[in-house]
Amino acid sequence: MVDALWSHQRRIPNRKALESVGPEPQCMRPERAVGIDLDLAIAPWAPLLTFRHRLLLRSSMMLVIATASTKVTSIGRCPWQHTAEGGTSIPQTSAMFGQLHPQQHASFMMESSDLKCLSVSKRWLSPPLQHPIPLVPTELKNPHYRRQIMTLLAYKRDFTYQIVKHLTIQNTIAVLILGILTYQALQILRARTRAPLPPGPPGEFLLGHYRVVPEDAAFKKYAEWAQQYKLLGKRGSNYADRPRFVMFEEMGWSPTLTWLRWGPKYHLHRKVLQPPFTKSRVGQYQASQLREALICCKGMLDDPENWVTAVRRFAVAIVLKISYGLEVDSPNSQWIKLAEESAEAIGKSGAPASSIMDRFPLTRYLPTWIPFMERLRYARTWRRAIEDITRIPFEAAMSSPQSSSTSSFVHNRMSIHSSNAQQSLPNDFTIEDIKGAAATIVIAGNDTTAATLMLLVLYLLKNPPVQSKAHSEIDTLTQSSRLPNFSDLPNLPYLNLILQETYRMNPLSPLGIPHASTSDDTYNGMHIPKGTIVYQNVWAMNHDPNIYSDPEEFIPERYLPKDQGGRGEPLPQGNFGFGRRVCIGKHLAENSLLIVLAVMLASCEIGLPEDGGEVGEEWSFRGQAIVLPFRASFTARSERMRELLDEGVVG
Repeated sequence: MVDALWSHQRRIPNRKALESVGPEPQCMRPERAVGIDLDLAIAPWAPLLTFRHRLLLRSSMMLVIATASTKVTSIGRCPWQHTAEGGTSIPQTSAMFGQLHPQQHASFMMESSDLKCLSVSKRWLSPPLQHPIPLVPTELKNPHYRRQIMTLLAYKRDFTYQIVKHLTIQNTIAVLILGILTYQALQILRARTRAPLPPGPPGEFLLGHYRVVPEDAAFKKYAEWAQQYKLLGKRGSNYADRPRFVMFEEMGWSPTLTWLRWGPKYHLHRKVLQPPFTKSRVGQYQASQLREALICCKGMLDDPENWVTAVRRFAVAIVLKISYGLEVDSPNSQWIKLAEESAEAIGKSGAPASSIMDRFPLTRYLPTWIPFMERLRYARTWRRAIEDITRIPFEAAMSSPQSSSTSSFVHNRMSIHSSNAQQSLPNDFTIEDIKGAAATIVIAGNDTTAATLMLLVLYLLKNPPVQSKAHSEIDTLTQSSRLPNFSDLPNLPYLNLILQETYRMNPLSPLGIPHASTSDDTYNGMHIPKGTIVYQNVWAMNHDPNIYSDPEEFIPERYLPKDQGGRGEPLPQGNFGFGRRVCIGKHLAENSLLIVLAVMLASCEIGLPEDGGEVGEEWSFRGQAIVLPFRASFTARSERMRELLDEGVVG
């Protein structure tokens, strides 16, 4: 091959190779040469393959073509890519082909301009590439090879069409299929030398387990498999990565902490986002949280039929003020609508990393009318909601005089950004990063807080003894003469038990957000390859009958020590994630929930609607728990409590 005369890593002639190739073969004439570029052949699959996999597939295809073809007279990689990423050794490729077909050993060379005249209609395996790097030697000692190269270049345009002359769609497909099968065979042979994979249900060819996992209530199917196959859970920092979330990319998500892969970008986002939400610093938000709790409970008493609206307003108002410094001035605020639409878009999009796009990223480019691309249609439909929650509040925060002096995440980060720009310092955390991070605070904080508060109301409604016990604890502390505040929370332990039992009964993300292994691992004699997607089945962990007796019953006392009348069972795990991926807003969320729960139980009696009826289905599952609205009645426990709420809201 001509490109065998070129050294692998330097743009100088490989003189040793020049002297050892020998006389010119007869088939070196351009009109008799046919070549296949393996990089172009595998280009459509390149996004799906790692470098190691591309190398294996390229080598497999090279062997198949060289052995079976009588038309192809050159094989290899694009010559202008040899210095870009390496790959199959060019001298080795030439030597191998020369041994297999000594009478047909030929090659060709093209400049980047040659590709511009080609098209898919000429039966190229992928669209033309643009590489402005000519690799034509300027000096060769051997005049024979200098003449040979100049001849090729003189006939370059005619020769270009000769390359594709003998390639047909049928031959191309056959070659690709043989290459894939060879690659699969190599993978099977390599797998025999490893430890066995963890046991589990059989997958399908190419599709793997994509169609095996149900979209609705998948956590229950995983729990069933755990009993059958004893699947393992997460293991240390090796599982701190994330898979690629192509579905969410199609929905318009900019890089945010929740979806970022493990690496420098993730560490930068966590370094920026974590400080305002540490346990020692969330106290700065308590005044705002208490005020919003009073407004929420007053709204429940004033309009019991629309109590869910008061809950949603409460959840949005807190995170919107923290993120952007904006106020929610009414239950019909545009900010509530934006937050609800974005939360619905995420909540009904299915389990993360479970769509066909996540497994086969190239399917994102398919038409949306194809029957099995309903998830792509969903992503395109709801993309506007994600873009709106990312853009509109940010623009309002930057343009509103009322919020210009407010301490918020966006204002603080933009101040740092402007200061760095003025001093000509780098801004690694870009404006797009600021927008995405602020939107994540709103979406994550709003949806989880609202859903958990609705579940708290549900369990208090369905368990009157629990509600009565909580009333007694609060009344003993406040003497029914005032409303509780943050300083009272350490003296209200039963409220925390109610919250923990709600976490256990209905984790809002039953399977958590999937992790991915950063390197090969062996666990209990089983091999876990790098890149394996790992789910933490939070629902199954918190409903394990070996740990929790009567796991389907709502029993807050189960966490108390046995000598205090409890069962000594452990607090539930996983509602805010695990390990290095634990939610940074955990302390803020728990403060919000505990203070609104305390004020609500101090001032309200929760019961069934006055016209009777039963609570129907309360939630559905599609990636996460979605609490369905249900009816409830809220009555003031005393006129004094109503007055205190009014005074607190006005004050």
